[in-house]
Amino acid sequence: MQRLYPIFPSGWPGAGLALLRGTVSVHLCALAAAHDHAALASLALLLLAGLLLLGLVTPLASAAAMLAELAVTSLGGAWTLSGALLLADPVLLLLLGPGAYSCDARLYGRRLLTLPD
Repeated sequence: MQRLYPIFPSGWPGAGLALLRGTVSVHLCALAAAHDHAALASLALLLLAGLLLLGLVTPLASAAAMLAELAVTSLGGAWTLSGALLLADPVLLLLLGPGAYSCDARLYGRRLLTLPD
């Protein structure tokens, strides 16, 4: 994970990334509730939403969220500007990374090594 994202920004940029993860998660939950999917598809959307909200395996979860949103939008048949913009959010997460306020940053972030004297 550290090779994918050399830094995990904190402060306002990290808060912005956490907000972006939250909005993608809310959109995935809305997709799971609004459409007539099989129970397994709705469960998969909710699982992706939870992973993104926590910031756990963010590259995989955001790529899967992008594909899921693309599939749901294509099956719905109605392409709108707002739908295209909502599809861009998981792509942004994939490119920018999870941020400092995520489980990925805790698991794979930079560490301070102290060497004994």
